[in-house]
Amino acid sequence: MKDRTSTTEGIKTVPGTELAHPSASKAVEKRPGRLIVEYFGDLGPATRHLDMVPVRTMVTAMGTISKVGILGDDMNPRAVVCLTGGDGESAQCTVDTEHYLDLFDYLVEGTFVVLRGTVRRPLSTMPALIDVMVIRSADELCAQAGVTSA
Repeated sequence: MKDRTSTTEGIKTVPGTELAHPSASKAVEKRPGRLIVEYFGDLGPATRHLDMVPVRTMVTAMGTISKVGILGDDMNPRAVVCLTGGDGESAQCTVDTEHYLDLFDYLVEGTFVVLRGTVRRPLSTMPALIDVMVIRSADELCAQAGVTSA
């Protein structure tokens, strides 16, 4: 039988299989809702992807604010924030009118923050969102804990 493989520097390949899938050469785009969050589950503290956490559960998430969208008007301001973790996974977070005035100082792109809020899923086909109640910058939390950098 004829050998249909070719050897290049000790690696065997079958001709025509270099790009087996059309998206093989494209970068993998991560979808929102996969950010790792912490919460208290039925068996105590747990860590999971946001999409795996039940709705109306209070969660804590850490990451960098990568996008901020301001919505509403002067009387009813709101914001939508994209929080991106160190692994590139992200979550969409909403800040309602009730919490906006307390939190708007933290809504700055590029800021590393820790936030707490509840999980919401507006539609079953949409990724989970976090309705934000508290945001703190990492610098502020370190100062409160008395942590200094070397």
